[in-house]
Amino acid sequence: MQPTQLSRAGSLYRAATRWLSFPAAMAIFATAAGAIHQGWLPRPELAQMAAFAATALLAMSAERLLPFRADWAAVPGSQRRTDRASLLSLFVLVDPLLKLVALPAMLSLGIAALRPLGVLQLFPAELPLPLQLLVAVLVAELGSYGMHRLAHRLPTLWGIHSFHHNPERLYWLNGFRVNPLNIAWHQLASVLVLRLLGAPVEIVQMVATLAVVVATMQHCNADLRYDGWNLFFGTADLHRWHHAVGESEHDSNFGSVTIFWDRVLGTYRRGHSGPAQVGIAGALPTNQGYLSELLQAYWTYSGTSTAPGASAPAEVEHSYCSTCPLPRGRRIPLSLRVRSWIPSAVSGCCARS
Repeated sequence: MQPTQLSRAGSLYRAATRWLSFPAAMAIFATAAGAIHQGWLPRPELAQMAAFAATALLAMSAERLLPFRADWAAVPGSQRRTDRASLLSLFVLVDPLLKLVALPAMLSLGIAALRPLGVLQLFPAELPLPLQLLVAVLVAELGSYGMHRLAHRLPTLWGIHSFHHNPERLYWLNGFRVNPLNIAWHQLASVLVLRLLGAPVEIVQMVATLAVVVATMQHCNADLRYDGWNLFFGTADLHRWHHAVGESEHDSNFGSVTIFWDRVLGTYRRGHSGPAQVGIAGALPTNQGYLSELLQAYWTYSGTSTAPGASAPAEVEHSYCSTCPLPRGRRIPLSLRVRSWIPSAVSGCCARS
């Protein structure tokens, strides 16, 4: 093949990747939803995991071919390890515990409390499946949207949520860099509400699968086109503004799957290009490991009104003990004095700093 032909083929491949990657992700979701509905696999969770794996491969390929920011492509190994640990904890530990223990218990309590009020079984299960899915997405996303906005306003919740915002670059794995407690309140505000309203289990599973697919593409460091899709979905070109440094930028586009509620409630933002900088001003180190970074984010930001566009408090910014991951001068709760997590916590080194 001649060089000009190779160049033309490469251009066509890049154009196809730019325009077709997000539709391909939606096709992956549609296939997984069909598998859930038709019972093609022994368990619906297998369809969700297959959809995640396929979308991750799609996102990684797009990032390699068409990076949105070249400097974001060089993700340090320490950050990747933290992000992988977070992903593993969510899929292997947190999500199963929520689905098998916490959500069933909360569902039983919720049904007992709400039955006298007559608000159960309000979900329109008689509608065609696509309309049921649309209603479920809007209901789940309203709860998720509300909790997300609160997490940017209430210091305790921001201390938990800030772990997700701390990195100064975005790539596909950032979508799963989430504090387990963040996932818990997201599930309670969305999945639990759907089940209390009487949504069929398969619809809830489809919503969860769609959320995984969109989260993967939403944080993708690829220069893709989302024309039309971004009228409803929370695509990467919109979500990058939510991660921007600067209050006028980051208090926008809170939607996880859909941008619908941002449009309705006045927090929608769309720029001609991406933000100049993402993360948190005065961001904490991202090379400390998963557990250490979870604790650092909480202890630094939970006691303040710090938001993504503000610097960390002066008394704790970049002021960490050399032997444990907590800010100097913060007393260590007894529940955290575990030698395997914080080697010097038993002696309370930070409490005496």
